[in-house]
Amino acid sequence: MADHTSAEHRTDAQRTLASSNPPSATPPTEAGPRLRPIPEAGLIVGSTDHDQAHPPGGGRVSRTLLPRPTIEGVIRRSKLDYKAGYDQGYLQPPGRWDAQGFDSGLLDGLNELVTDGLIDRQAVRQITQNHPRIIQYPTGWDNDFDLYASASEQQQDGMTAGQGMGFDQGYEEALARYGYSRKYSAIPAGNILTAQGDNGGICVYCNNNPIQDIDHVYPLKEHWRRKGATMQQAARSAEANHIRNLVGACANCNRSKGSKLLRNGWNPPAWGGGPWWPYGPPRALQYNNPGPYWPP
Repeated sequence: MADHTSAEHRTDAQRTLASSNPPSATPPTEAGPRLRPIPEAGLIVGSTDHDQAHPPGGGRVSRTLLPRPTIEGVIRRSKLDYKAGYDQGYLQPPGRWDAQGFDSGLLDGLNELVTDGLIDRQAVRQITQNHPRIIQYPTGWDNDFDLYASASEQQQDGMTAGQGMGFDQGYEEALARYGYSRKYSAIPAGNILTAQGDNGGICVYCNNNPIQDIDHVYPLKEHWRRKGATMQQAARSAEANHIRNLVGACANCNRSKGSKLLRNGWNPPAWGGGPWWPYGPPRALQYNNPGPYWPP
């Protein structure tokens, strides 16, 4: 296979190799794969000449087939195709037979709020028309990215992931912006400062990103349904916003967890299958570690 890399784009290592192996030299029998970047495509193409080789004694011999990434010739280092599919799936309009994408999740969440008596049916249409659509890339959005898949396969995988993530984010945004949090008072400033210091300022769920949000370990949705709806606002706010129910989290993890229960709908990225609260704080381990799972 011809090497189309232009002279001005060759690296120093390529120029050195070229000078030590003039065109008249006999090619080696075990030449490794050559990789050349294609910036406009965001890919790296591997050229191996794996079918035949020219031994020094003349003639032609078959070479051993190389691993899959080299045989296919294209290793897709970029996620452009996957991301394009993800974005399309995320913003997919509601379908008649399926519920996928952000708008479907938003509508599902709003209908749930109507059922719980937090908004009326007339508000749903106005909200769906005016709510901003911003594509989010929470933790795990690219878990299905396959380095060796074709462009069309990557786009399809991305679309499937975007449909699921979009639905989840739309649903959670409906609950967070128009639902249960409006029935609770703001978190006390002192509790916010305490939670911001958890795990040395690093998210207790992923142990990677800095703390940006304060998460209600026991979600407001669950608290409202279990007991909050029958309590006075001051009482339910004091209970739900108690420091033992608050931890510091990054925006990605807080958005991804949403109104889900820990390890019952959402598993923190850094926890795996290990113990609860490996990165603290101690108060969470004491009150939110089944059993019991606070509040009782």
